[in-house]
Amino acid sequence: MPLIILLLFTPYLYRQILSSAPYTSAEDKRLLDSLVFLINANAAKPNVKELSEVQYFDFDLNSASIEELVSLGIPEFLAVRINNYRSKGGKFFAKTDLLKIYDFPDSLYQKLLPYILLPENERKKVKVPEFSNLMSADEAVNEVAFNELEKKEIVLIDINTADSTLFKSLSGIGSSYARRIVSYRKLLGGYHSIDQLKEVYGMTDSLFQNIQPYLQLNDTSTINKLPINMATFKELLAHPYIGYEQTKEIFNIKSKSGKFRKAEDMFRLSLMDSSMIRKLLPYLDFR
Repeated sequence: MPLIILLLFTPYLYRQILSSAPYTSAEDKRLLDSLVFLINANAAKPNVKELSEVQYFDFDLNSASIEELVSLGIPEFLAVRINNYRSKGGKFFAKTDLLKIYDFPDSLYQKLLPYILLPENERKKVKVPEFSNLMSADEAVNEVAFNELEKKEIVLIDINTADSTLFKSLSGIGSSYARRIVSYRKLLGGYHSIDQLKEVYGMTDSLFQNIQPYLQLNDTSTINKLPINMATFKELLAHPYIGYEQTKEIFNIKSKSGKFRKAEDMFRLSLMDSSMIRKLLPYLDFR
């Protein structure tokens, strides 16, 4: 019992007898107080960069310096990227050409759009016929106007057959976008709707609206269809519209309820909503 009582009082005795008082220097305390004051003062200071608003002004993409581009709110790495594009012989012919710069944000493009000293879209030069010198002034003007009407005919690009070179002929589509469009088409097995280009990584609404008038889809019979009942787990998972959990559910349903015989059978899937199923149906073969 005496030993137990001694053990119970040991912590108290240790604190009272053996432990030393904490070191509290008045000078150190003052130093710490001053440091805390400075930290709080700096934290309370407003960030000048955050409060300052960008002053927009008219500028030419082909001649503006890096400093001018940065002052318009363009991140420095993008301004350098624009300068590198120009130094390698690149030229901006229309406002939409700015979207050819890789990773240029659409929100920033919309803010800069009114200040870019370039036409909205690239205009094709019309060559006046050599025999116009034999015409009167009015006849020559009418001839040029007629040629302009012919030039305005839009050359449509079939999104299921065009290669990356053809896609690059569209305003705003550079090498990266062109490769992504072709790669995504290969993953899908072909496009069955022009609107599917909106799903391409990095495709903004403004860029899609800009190129949509030049796109067409003539034939969807060449789409590579996926045999839903015969495809392996890996083959199903490779399709952009089918995730890992959906692939597992497809195999579970086949093992419990049998094969998918028709399109309506796909609506048995609980992990895929009806809109996604409708997008997927053109790619499925139920044989």
